[in-house]
Amino acid sequence: MRPARSNGRSESPPTGTRRSLRAAAVVAAVTVAGALLTTAPAAAAEPFTELLDFEAYERTALNGQDGWVASAAPRVIADPLNGNNQVVESVGGGQQSYRAIPAIAEGDTGTLFFRFLRTGSVDTSFGLTDVDAPNDYVNSRAYVNNQNDDVLRVRDGGAFKPAGVWSKDAWQCVWIVADNAADKVTVYSQGGAYEEQTRLPEGTEQQFGFRQAVNGALDRFFWKNGSSSAGRLLLDDVAVDNTGENLAIATGNPGDCAPGGTANEPLLNPLPDPALADLGIEVTELAQLPKSQTTPATQDQRLVRHNRITHLDEVPDGSGRLMVPDNNDILYLVDKESGAYVPYLNVRNEFIDNFHNSAGLGTGLGSAEFHPDFAENGLFYTVHTEGGTALTEDTPDFPAFGNTAFHSVITEWKASDPSAETFSGTHREIMRIPFAGRVHTVQQIAFNPTVEEGDADYGNLYILVGDGGNGVGNGNPQDLATPQGKILRVNPTGDDSENGEYGVPGDNPFIDEADALPEIYAVGMRDPHRISWDPEGEHTMYLAHIGEWQVESIYAVEPGDNFGWSVREGSFLADNRQIFPLPADDAQYGFTYPVAAYDHNRDPGQTGDAGVAVNGGFVYRGDIPELQGRYLFTDLVRGWVLSTDADEMVRNDGDIDDLATIEELRVFADGEETTFQELVGDKRVDLRFGSDADGELYLVSKANGKIWKVTGARTVDEPVSPFVLPALAPNLVAHYDFDHPDAAKPTVEVDQGRSGTDISLINGGIEMRVADRAYPGSGEALQTQQMSPRTASNDDWKAGVYDASGVDSLDAFAGTDKAAVMGWFKPTGDHPALNSGTANPDDVYNAIGLAGVLTGTSDGHAVRALLEVITVDGELKLVALGRRVDGAGSWTFAADLPWDEILAKGQWVHLAATFDFAAGEMKLFRNGEELAGKYTAANPWGEGVTSDTAPAGIKIGGSFPQNTREANPFTGRMDDIMLLDTVPTAEQVAAQYALYAVPPVEPPTPPTCTPDGPVITDVMAEDDWAPRTPAKWDFPGEEVVLTEAGTNPNDGIRRPFEYAVLTEGAPLGSFDLSAQVRLDERASVNNRDVILVFGWKSDTEYYYAHLSQDNTIYAHNGIFKVNKADRERIDDQWDGSVGAPPAVTDEEWHDVRLVRCADSGDIAVYVDGLDTPLMTANDKTFTEGRVGFGSFDNFGRLRELSVTTAPTDTTAPAVTVKSGAEFTVGRDGVYSAVSFKLNDAGKVDRLTLNGVEKDLTDDVWSDLNGVKPGVFGAVAGANTLVVYDAAGNATTVRFTLDVTAPSVTVKEGPGLTAGAGGTYSSVSYKLHDAGKIDRLTLNGVVKDLTDNVWSDLNGVKPGAFGAVLGANTLVVYDVAGNATTVDFTLTAP
Repeated sequence: MRPARSNGRSESPPTGTRRSLRAAAVVAAVTVAGALLTTAPAAAAEPFTELLDFEAYERTALNGQDGWVASAAPRVIADPLNGNNQVVESVGGGQQSYRAIPAIAEGDTGTLFFRFLRTGSVDTSFGLTDVDAPNDYVNSRAYVNNQNDDVLRVRDGGAFKPAGVWSKDAWQCVWIVADNAADKVTVYSQGGAYEEQTRLPEGTEQQFGFRQAVNGALDRFFWKNGSSSAGRLLLDDVAVDNTGENLAIATGNPGDCAPGGTANEPLLNPLPDPALADLGIEVTELAQLPKSQTTPATQDQRLVRHNRITHLDEVPDGSGRLMVPDNNDILYLVDKESGAYVPYLNVRNEFIDNFHNSAGLGTGLGSAEFHPDFAENGLFYTVHTEGGTALTEDTPDFPAFGNTAFHSVITEWKASDPSAETFSGTHREIMRIPFAGRVHTVQQIAFNPTVEEGDADYGNLYILVGDGGNGVGNGNPQDLATPQGKILRVNPTGDDSENGEYGVPGDNPFIDEADALPEIYAVGMRDPHRISWDPEGEHTMYLAHIGEWQVESIYAVEPGDNFGWSVREGSFLADNRQIFPLPADDAQYGFTYPVAAYDHNRDPGQTGDAGVAVNGGFVYRGDIPELQGRYLFTDLVRGWVLSTDADEMVRNDGDIDDLATIEELRVFADGEETTFQELVGDKRVDLRFGSDADGELYLVSKANGKIWKVTGARTVDEPVSPFVLPALAPNLVAHYDFDHPDAAKPTVEVDQGRSGTDISLINGGIEMRVADRAYPGSGEALQTQQMSPRTASNDDWKAGVYDASGVDSLDAFAGTDKAAVMGWFKPTGDHPALNSGTANPDDVYNAIGLAGVLTGTSDGHAVRALLEVITVDGELKLVALGRRVDGAGSWTFAADLPWDEILAKGQWVHLAATFDFAAGEMKLFRNGEELAGKYTAANPWGEGVTSDTAPAGIKIGGSFPQNTREANPFTGRMDDIMLLDTVPTAEQVAAQYALYAVPPVEPPTPPTCTPDGPVITDVMAEDDWAPRTPAKWDFPGEEVVLTEAGTNPNDGIRRPFEYAVLTEGAPLGSFDLSAQVRLDERASVNNRDVILVFGWKSDTEYYYAHLSQDNTIYAHNGIFKVNKADRERIDDQWDGSVGAPPAVTDEEWHDVRLVRCADSGDIAVYVDGLDTPLMTANDKTFTEGRVGFGSFDNFGRLRELSVTTAPTDTTAPAVTVKSGAEFTVGRDGVYSAVSFKLNDAGKVDRLTLNGVEKDLTDDVWSDLNGVKPGVFGAVAGANTLVVYDAAGNATTVRFTLDVTAPSVTVKEGPGLTAGAGGTYSSVSYKLHDAGKIDRLTLNGVVKDLTDNVWSDLNGVKPGAFGAVLGANTLVVYDVAGNATTVDFTLTAP
């Protein structure tokens, strides 16, 4: 603690008038803030036993972090009212969280403290219990509750008792004092509706009973949502004191329990965003400093950087060395010509015991500065952060505010040789400043480089001291007795300070004020980030100040200034974590206001720091003419390089019209336009300016640890994009390709046009960007949609920007005579949407919102230039709708073609609407071709320019971009929305479309089968299904419901966690399945899914179709096979990075159809009634199996299931004998060798021959060739062949195999044979064969016989039957084709 001040100090001049006025301003500021600002921090007399502030947690799911057990929804996020703070969010019914806490023992009393914030309707409970795993309300003991209203209830035995107000849209603190002897509860609250700590019910001394008696310790905190809890609920600062009643604010900051609510409407977007300039800077890489990391490793990803270089100045010794501190440890010196660097001093090693760099963006080696006489005296200064034992062993030089968590320590170093490459020498501590938080500590130390020796300011060190992260809602930044939230000014080589380690300049503005710290130079700051002085003119000192909620400010600083924090933020009143216009009597308070400022451009209806932060820069007076006189600075998170004219930066009375205009400069490297996000390869750039002694500028980035020098400037004439027609580029006011999210707030889309009018993605946030390519080379598209069609709601996904007073960056559309709207559109839902604002469940909106520019007086609906589908004469039509005069009637040009032919569901189309207000003409175009149409009425407003007002905004996908109501939602996707202040010619529209180079659409090949057999339906009963985990399923009758996510099998095979298989009927081969499915996880969860299982044989053998919102990773939105190994993706649409367009993006029911052709292997998945498959595949691994429903790792439901199976096959295979001697010898069922042709439309499966089985290849045609005894089980004699098809039908064929040739003998006797021994004058033969004689040939002459066992050939002599004199050959054949040959000779008689 700072000791009592002594009388010894530097001689000071008489107090001047200005100093008195400044002091008065501080007093006035305290007055305007009232008692809130004069209240000391409510630190606990005895601190709480444990405080959980979530600051060190990762911004992911809560479950598993720091001992928490939680369901899927609770997750750690940035506080929407204070982006530097982390909180836990839980949305949705049935969600819960619990954690072990210090036990309040049986018989003792203890206190639970926590803060909550709700933004909607919630059903929830917070409290204490003795149950280890409080999974149900019956496990609750001492707790408070809310039931979708504004009432805070306390459980009192068997019922709830109303006790107070459960506030909305404001943080509210609750104390639950639990008497674990009497089983009684006392409840207090502050914040929200309560201006001060209040025992509930107000004005009573009431206690409430535990839900049931406890015989043991209360050692669990629990948070549980009821079944109906749709609103957003946030939790922070859970603290327990198990030693007794403790009614202190556990955080030590009364602002954390500040009352909420105000009669005025807060300002949501008070300042214009910096427009993209034609001017750009050229940068050249100078060096990349080594990697470094925090010690220990941090969980805060904002601190996980290449290194944490944070500043750059030139050492004032003429050596050309630049000093660059790395927050993590080392002060580097860098040669400004070569980029060579050396680690000059490792500050961490010097203070190794307590040096802190692992939590807090500015902790560690925060800043360094070399004395202007360093070359002679070797002095330089650093500031670093300490924790650990320093908090108890080292005494700060100033009063603390709240609990002390860190010290900022300023050290003087004396180099024994100032010219040495690395430091050696001594050091001493100059001062030590305490802070309650790890952010907004000492941000910079600096000497004024514009003064010379002999000047009063020469050698004075300016110290920028933040509010420690807890200046909200209290008077500390205004308190002259504390250092936090101030700029200090000291003489580091003096000794008349109270600690004797430095001097206090005698002209400091508050040196004569009673109880004021004499070191104070200016007051009322949150995060004074960087200062610099203009090298010319009056050497104005400029301060960059990082705002809390909305405003980033640049101030021109004079001694004694009061910048108003925390009752002012920039040029605005700050109250209840919101900002408002300045009050009418503001002048009396004497605050100093910015000379330039920009805001965070939050989404309509949203609150909280978007993560952007200004970093101060320099007035450029170097050698680059284009930059002369510009104050250059950065938005350090986004990596913007910003600029304003120093001549415009004039001190003012808070009128925002007096602020200097800020532009975003372009960036060029190696001759190409780029951005710093691209240069560093990260969306968080951490970009800061530095300067050398010549006034030349440098930029440093933590993201990749590089230093660039600004080496030039150049001007561009038009935006650069391969998909913008050069002739249209100069008139491209706004362009949204949905591939450029704001680096700090991805729910904002950065304008790629000339105006820099960024838009917000409303209600759906980042999930509104989907991977669905409108044309080759496109990236993500915008998904807009109606979310709650059957209930009155305001949650439709849309995009836009709105300011009732006009969006200044859209001035190009003020007083314009021309405009055009164009873009890509793809309907994915049914239109027009149901009208959620009426009681009639069948009522629909009369329009479908696409894209347009609002009028200057618009309430969010009225437009100046609009592309839309509206009702014309009772029929929906695509229209161009214009309004030249604000408040006057609109005029409509409607296309002749049916709207749904122009905008076909499931198909991308490029549309354009042009508005020639001067000529009174509008046109429509589709895919580059003009559409025929007609005006619906005469021109109501004549010819001329539009009203000379800046449009109130842009609306995309529906009306009211300020998100006050739902109207005309479009369920579909959009890309490359362009707004122009010209009318493109028909040739230019065609050329613009041609730039996209869209190839002919080739839809996926449909499946080859059309199952039309028996239909399986009415199978919603529990008995019809076999779930993997029955406890996770519900079967209410009309639906099959997976109620919670499954559990990973963890058996080495990656596959879906949970599904249920339909057990009705036999396994299916080919089928056509139709159903409706719904994803029950909220649409803000990107990886939600359901699956359709088919071909199921076992838990490790099946196919599944994965229907998901995400399609950008391998496992999502595709067709997969599980075959005793990790699931394998088999669909045709996956290209290695993106699959089929997202199947489901909302929370409604969707039609789905799955066709499987077992014969061909074809698989096709259809969604929402489209004729074209969304996904296709071909695989024959599983030809039959069961179907089912489930989810990989999520939950959902199915209804209206119908499965059309393949027709029943009752036709047996056809078996025919193959003709041709090469196949068959024999006939009529008797063969010596035979071959068969087998045919079945349902595929031949197998055969048996005399009981010997042969498996075939399941083809429609098959063969059995070369059957003879001994082959395929064939035998001589009778054989039986049975052929089966895949359906089990059989054909039996019986045949005989005969391999014995006929016997041929000479018939003896007169009249039959004359001769012997093979020589005859005539001869007769007896022919015999058990299998029957078929035919014979005599010298090739065929004689057909009578197919008898016995036959004769009589009277053979020359001239008969083909016989001849001399040699003859007789061949006798049986029916089986066996033959006997007889040679003989005939002589003359």
